[in-house]
Amino acid sequence: MGWWNGVSPSWTNIDQCSLADIPSGIQKATFYHPKNDSQPDEVEFLGEISAVMTTYPNSNLLDSTHEQVFLSVNFHGYIWPLEMTPSLESELTLYIESHNAEATLLLSNDSSIQNAENVRSQKSYPQIQIQVTARKNKKPIFPSVSRDSKYYFQLESRKLYQPQKNATVAVKWNAETRTKTDQALSQISTEFLEMFHSDVCRNYTNCLSCMTDASCGWCPNTDQCIRKGDNSSSAWCGPDQDMLLITHPTECSRCPDYVDCLSCSKDALCEWKRVKEQCHRRGRFESGTVTDPSKCRMPCHQ
Repeated sequence: MGWWNGVSPSWTNIDQCSLADIPSGIQKATFYHPKNDSQPDEVEFLGEISAVMTTYPNSNLLDSTHEQVFLSVNFHGYIWPLEMTPSLESELTLYIESHNAEATLLLSNDSSIQNAENVRSQKSYPQIQIQVTARKNKKPIFPSVSRDSKYYFQLESRKLYQPQKNATVAVKWNAETRTKTDQALSQISTEFLEMFHSDVCRNYTNCLSCMTDASCGWCPNTDQCIRKGDNSSSAWCGPDQDMLLITHPTECSRCPDYVDCLSCSKDALCEWKRVKEQCHRRGRFESGTVTDPSKCRMPCHQ
């Protein structure tokens, strides 16, 4: 059984259900160069802490040839040990597996962000690297593996832009599972992962960043990230309660969705790149972009 077994309260109305609807799995945010921590370029909901980083769109159009260009990914949420027993060592522990990527894992000694500490950092190597994590005080990675214990974590990884060279990163553990038939490490599957959630929804200023917090939903009518429990009609939002609350990243509008300069430049988060006539996150390029609709070229049909 997953972490949710036995932790669900008795709900008496739909608003309580909406607020307590924290999915299993984990949030992954991807950032193109140059990284803007407050505005991810992609957000995905995944069932394991694992990513393949490929060459991202239009890296060849970047103006800053004098600096290194990175693709970054970020995972954050909670790991529930759920009384799992180790198969390799005397204690249940975590490992970082990486290839062509730098990686840093922060892990709390409880569910709070404030107590997170660096338990492993590793550099980029062309060969696959598997390194065990460790706390500075040499205490166990999981102080308790009881069913009611969960631990906040954050994994940050990045790869240098190199054509035709992918990178991989994953957090695994030495838990003994039913599906594992040898002594190899295994992925931490969805029943042990809980998505990150907090009560600071208004700190997120765009739809994709709002999706990195499972307590929140994005209101397309007001362009605000709101706490699900503060929304009086749960699924609906806006002054007239006539817009559905966005709770999944695939429902967010993204800059590449705009196909013309006018609609792209009207969005305060986007800019139109004239070389390839494409819409991108604002701030990715130093020149050759349009952020003022009046500067757009006249369409051919006008």
